[in-house]
Amino acid sequence: MDEAQHLTTRAIEQLRTIHDAAKIGLVLLGNLPLIERVDGLGRTTEFAQLFSRIGLRRKIKKPTRGDITAILDAWDVQDGKIRNAAIVIGQRDGGLRSLTKILRNAAKMARATDRLQITMEDFEHSFGEHMTGEFPKSGD
Repeated sequence: MDEAQHLTTRAIEQLRTIHDAAKIGLVLLGNLPLIERVDGLGRTTEFAQLFSRIGLRRKIKKPTRGDITAILDAWDVQDGKIRNAAIVIGQRDGGLRSLTKILRNAAKMARATDRLQITMEDFEHSFGEHMTGEFPKSGD
């Protein structure tokens, strides 16, 4: 469940019920307010059923290089210079979201001219439309 920090306590309890009934795993993805909210509920009897089902907690501060290369592979980005720049972009705050927007727009540019692969020009132009600051230089 992405953006889980926006869920109400009642909604989280409903997801717990689905988890129990369907006997499936459930992942709540969110930012720091999600952890603070769940921790803030306290380990009271009122929320004991919820706390007993939390198997793992993971705080991931930055995406890994592997996370970024998996996205690049899914987009079939083969150009080494684009991949290097994308890794720098992806490791910034909000980088995976930004990188996905850049790749989506660059792919549209390529398709508009009947190309299957994006070029560095597509990538840089898309970066300029979605980001502020300087485009990562090769080798950054």
